[in-house]
Order: sequence, then structure tokens, then C-alpha cells
Amino acid sequence: MKLKFKFTPLFASLLLAVGIAHADSVTLKTGEKFEGKILSDTDTEVVLEYNLTPKIKDKKTIKKSDIQDMVKLSPSELAFVEEKMSEVLPTQDLMTGGDYERIIQDKLRTFVAKYPGTKEAGEVEKMISTLSEEKGKVVAGEVKMEGKWLDPATAKREAYNIEAYRTRVAMKAATAGTDEKRFREALRHFDTLRTQYGASAQYVDSIPEALEILAGYQKQLAAMAAEYPVIQKQRDDGMKTLTGGDLQLTRNSIEQEARAFKTVLDAQIKQKVKWRDVYKFDLKSIQSAQDTAMKEAAGLKALDLIALRKENETLGSALRYVADEKPAEADAELDKLRAARATLINRTEMARVEKEVRALKDRMRTQQKGAGAMPVAAATGADEEAPSANPIEEAMKQREKEKQEKASGKSSSKSSKKESDDKDAADDKKDEKKTTKAKTSSSEKSSSTSTPEPEPGLLAQLNDYIPFIGGGLLLILILAMVFGKKKKADA
Repeated sequence: MKLKFKFTPLFASLLLAVGIAHADSVTLKTGEKFEGKILSDTDTEVVLEYNLTPKIKDKKTIKKSDIQDMVKLSPSELAFVEEKMSEVLPTQDLMTGGDYERIIQDKLRTFVAKYPGTKEAGEVEKMISTLSEEKGKVVAGEVKMEGKWLDPATAKREAYNIEAYRTRVAMKAATAGTDEKRFREALRHFDTLRTQYGASAQYVDSIPEALEILAGYQKQLAAMAAEYPVIQKQRDDGMKTLTGGDLQLTRNSIEQEARAFKTVLDAQIKQKVKWRDVYKFDLKSIQSAQDTAMKEAAGLKALDLIALRKENETLGSALRYVADEKPAEADAELDKLRAARATLINRTEMARVEKEVRALKDRMRTQQKGAGAMPVAAATGADEEAPSANPIEEAMKQREKEKQEKASGKSSSKSSKKESDDKDAADDKKDEKKTTKAKTSSSEKSSSTSTPEPEPGLLAQLNDYIPFIGGGLLLILILAMVFGKKKKADA
């Protein structure tokens, strides 16, 4: 007997292609071959777990004397296959930086730490390097779409189509499982694609795919409708065999399930969900879904996909100009469709794109107005910063300051004249000069030389007594009013 312990990537890929989770194999002398996982291996026999069907496993004990060839993987080789490491590359489209990091840390680095120094660990290290490089691109703003990398500028221009592609990928992924609701989930994604990204090329490409999904959904609904009377009878017959607490418990469970479905259905109706849930014990919901699916399929089959694609290419071009903030170019693209507006297939999306172009124009006009108003506002602000103080008050403050400086032994005089004996007169002349300079912007500039100004020195002397004088005048006014009223009263 010849035993082989070898592993090749091609062998692993073939095993994955036929849906085998484990890659050990035993070939008998009769030519019969079993593939699966060797659970035990002794000198006399081998116990192999293999797939009887894609979902059913079985165990088989084989005598070593009956074995012609056996391939058994090492732990690292087996883990490489079981953990589907060969599926890591190439990476999927539209992955985020977080997606890359999760794969690197949770999957790849964990494998390397568990099987260090093995050939498989070396392969995984290369994967880590590749994923780290791609993660750097994503962080820098690049996007991988349909296997190609878009630079940041292109990704910005293609943002609308990128999101449409993301929705289309989700639609196809929803149909991959075996869940009863898979077709509804896929059709909900298609509805999002049509209502939110109806001007994209991805929407046009998804229509044939949606027709296939609808065909599968209609087949499923037909089977449910045919099974309804059978399962309903089975349940009714089962209820007849129950009594007492078991009957009440079963009845409560059935009613609770029906109420839960009705609650969900009512919410979906209120939210105007097109592809609503169905319930195998509710024939009305099944028939309603059949009607919706039939109408949808008929509508999609009636579309002229060639004409629709041409319209969407023009709309997509206009949206790229909107992303570039070029409304004139976007309008020029839309003009190609406006002449035939009455016969357009995608009139709804045409109106939506036109609205986006108008919004862009309004936004740019607002920005231009704001930019034009900035210099004016700046000039106004500069004017407002210029002080408009009372020149007489400023002169008095300056005089007070000079007095304080003289009291502390400092001299603030810059005049080249000799000091006269009358220092007050000299100070008054300085105040008069400052007052005249502060009034140069007023209309009295021309007459300032002929009309004598009030003597600042006298005002400065009276300034401290103004509150007392004002108070006295107010008191006299009050007394005069009181005595005046008294005289009138006496008369």
C-alpha cells in the first residue's frame, strides 16, 4: 500500500469547487474513492468521515489491507482548506478599510500565530502584505469596483454609480442562500436600485438579473399556494387530536404567530414596502405577492433596454458634471434628452437630475454672492473700527494725563518754544490744537479759523463741577413746579 502525504493549491481548489470541507482522501484497491476527513488512523484500519450527500455526512471504517492510496493533510494544510484561505484573494469589491483590517487580524494573523513556520503560514503572510497594500489604497480614497481600482478623483465623479453597484451586489448576494425570504430581499434591493439609482448603468444591467429573481420568486410562491391547503388541513387535523391544556397552548401559539405576521405586514403597508412578507398560513399574502411579481415581470420585459441604456448614459454624464460642479456642461448633456422628453423612458430620473443641476446653480450663485460681499464687509468693518470720540473730551483727557506726568516728574511736552511764566495759557493752546485736528473731517473745517472755539481750559475747570451744577438746576426746577402748584391751589 502506498500512502501519500502531500498538498497542492490546485488540489485544495478542486476540493472546494466540489463543496468538500475536508480534503483527506482514501482510494481502495477496487478503484472506489472516498474524500473527507480521516478521524483515526491505526495500523489496521482508517476511520473516514465523508459527505454522503452535500448536506449529510457519514463515517466509514476501512481496513488498511483494502487501501490502495491515501492522502492525508497536515494540520496546517487541513486548516488552510477548512478556513477557505484560498478564497481571500482576490479581494471583493467595495471593501472598506475596516473590512480589510478584520480579515487581516481575525483570519490571517490568527492562522499565522497558530501554525508558525509552516508553508501555509508563509502563503498567508503574503496575503497579509497584499491586503495591507490594498487597505492603504482605500484609506487614500481609492475604490475597487468590478475588479478595477478607481483613483480618488474618479471615485468622486463615479460616486453615484459606485453606490448603485453596491446595491446591485447586495441584490445578487441575497439570492445566494436557501432562505425562504431570499427572493424578497433581493427584490427589495432591486427596488432601491430603481428608485434611488434609476439613472445609473447598474440599474440597466440589473434588469435581466431581476427578471431571473422574479422567475424564482414566482416559482416559490406557486409552490406555497399549492401547499397551503395541504398544510392547513394537516394543522387542523392535528388540532383535533389535542385536548385541554395542549389544545389551548397550541391555539395560543398559532394566534400569536398570526398576530406577529399581521403586525409586520401592517407596518410594511404603512411604509409602502413593495415586496411585503408572506406567510404560509395566509393565502391572501401569497396571492398578493404573486400579483405584484407578475406585474413587475411584465413591466420589466416591456422595457426597451437599448434605449434606456442610452438615456442613462447621458444622465450619468450629466451627474458626473454635477459632481465636478460644472452646471453648464451638465445642462448641455440634458439638452440632448429634452427635445424628446415626451417619449423618454426614464422621465422620472430626468426630472431628478434636472433638479440637481438647478440646485447646483443656486448653490454656486449663493457662494459667488457671499464672496463678492466679503470685501465690502471688510471695508465696512475697517470704517467701524475708526474711533469717533468727542474731540473736546479727548483734549481734556490729554490735559489730565499731562498733569499726572508733570506730578510724577515726567515731561510730555514736545514743543521747541521756551516756557513762559503763564503755563496754563500754553496748555490751553495745546488743547486747542488737538481739538482743531480732531474736527478736520467735519463741515466746520472751513470756518474754524474765523470762529473762536470754546476755551478748553475753562471747560476743563468746570468739568469737575458739572454734576453739581446739573443737580442744582434739577432741584430748582422741582421746587419751581411745587410752588407753582401751591399757588394755583391757593388761588
